[in-house]
Amino acid sequence: MLTRPSDRHCSQVKRTVKEELLKPRYRDAAVDSVIEEVLSTQGLEAQIRNSIYLQNLHERSRTGGACGLASDHAADASSAGGGGTEVRRSSLRAVNDELDAVVELRLRWGRMLLQNLRKLCEEASQPLMRTRATAESEKWRSKRMPQKCSFLYEASDLVDAVAQPHSNGSEEVRLPAWGISPIRVRTPTLQQLRARFADLALQERQTGVDDELRGWFDDERIEEGQRILANGYTPLLEKYATRGVPSGLRARVWLGLLHLQLGEREYSHFSDLQSEVTRVLLLTDELQKRDAAAPHLEDQYFVFVAMVEEILLCFSRDSQVYQLSKHPQHSTLVARGRDGRHVPFPPSGVPPFRGQSQYAFPLCFVYAQPQQLYYVYRALWMRFWSKLHSFSSRPRTLLTLCLLFEELMQDNLTDVCTHLMHLDVHPTAIALPWIISGFAAVLPADQTLLLWDRVLGFDALELLPVLAVAIFSYRTKWILQATNAERVQRIMSNLSSLKVVPLLQTFLGDAESLTSRQKN
Repeated sequence: MLTRPSDRHCSQVKRTVKEELLKPRYRDAAVDSVIEEVLSTQGLEAQIRNSIYLQNLHERSRTGGACGLASDHAADASSAGGGGTEVRRSSLRAVNDELDAVVELRLRWGRMLLQNLRKLCEEASQPLMRTRATAESEKWRSKRMPQKCSFLYEASDLVDAVAQPHSNGSEEVRLPAWGISPIRVRTPTLQQLRARFADLALQERQTGVDDELRGWFDDERIEEGQRILANGYTPLLEKYATRGVPSGLRARVWLGLLHLQLGEREYSHFSDLQSEVTRVLLLTDELQKRDAAAPHLEDQYFVFVAMVEEILLCFSRDSQVYQLSKHPQHSTLVARGRDGRHVPFPPSGVPPFRGQSQYAFPLCFVYAQPQQLYYVYRALWMRFWSKLHSFSSRPRTLLTLCLLFEELMQDNLTDVCTHLMHLDVHPTAIALPWIISGFAAVLPADQTLLLWDRVLGFDALELLPVLAVAIFSYRTKWILQATNAERVQRIMSNLSSLKVVPLLQTFLGDAESLTSRQKN
């Protein structure tokens, strides 16, 4: 989720201009010309243009964001050691134009989260939140092995929730038998996607392809990126990222794309979160330790386990995540403390889930400082990944991305869909976990980062279902030769050797040529 330009930033610009105008050398000059010169020499012009651009993005995000639904269900967790703590699903603003199927799905999902949290309370015999004893606090840093416990949910639960039959039988939610998406809304066609992602056309040189074949191209891209970073204008950074970002510039480019300027206030806030991790024990801490301790690609990520664990624990305690998410994308659990106040649980408002660490591990190859890593992880969650855990009929949320995948499959890979239907295999059930993880669960770090470059540059999660269809298209030959569901699962289980950019370019350039090449 995008945030509005801060009053602090606007005040800084005004103060800088005022201080410059008071200098003697500007005394006899016209104010208009002086202001223009000051903005240019002080590097404020790009900051102001970025603030206006960010404000426009914020307004579009605010008017098009997904909201939750009111809930009146509550549960007393005192029997689980909660000391009177109450847990319930939060009362969120309703959306007038949501489909009935989405309303029903949200209600079911909220009940499941609440039930799983109750179960966790009972299994642990602990309250949701408690102050850590001094002795425990002193030895906590050396305790790295998470206890066995149940996650509140994982990607397969999201798939099951989407696929579960709903009671609404209206025409607007009827789908072909092979699909599992419960909604029918307008999605872009392949031709529209080709126009939207024109910078991925076959004739466009790309970081992630041409830099490996032509050394001069990487040097050229680095030089271009440095010029754009010096300018600092966000739309130029976005245009640059659509063709990929060289690894040496990625850290700075992403900070610009995410509108992150880390100063003393941000560093102090992160330090406070670290202190809260040591001071307060959350019931869900063991879930996040366990998630961080089992990265998908252990050979690549094992050295980052401790850092990612800290990032997840700090994130769960960051109330700014909930406060900045004006339109929560997911069901939020609310706890009532002993003082009677209602607060989100965990304080971030994000229920911990298996695979949450997958959004953090690839970033460890970009950011060595935990502060930068944390704020980029947080910004990516609020702007992109939270939508992959959202049940809404709004664009760029889980259900609409699921539907986009299904319609692209049906329109462009009809033979694959028919064959899989005969084998009782839902391609969506295979692809949706890839999409939910932003492909971080199945691709090596370098390919994941190249994909995320484009997601940031185009500001488009639609690239995720497009890549999923491209993978099915690439493996059409082997899928059509499969004679049972188990064989299909094996064919689609290992994606570690795939190259993201050529797949996207070839599918968006000419999907038929990719399929025919695999058949021959």
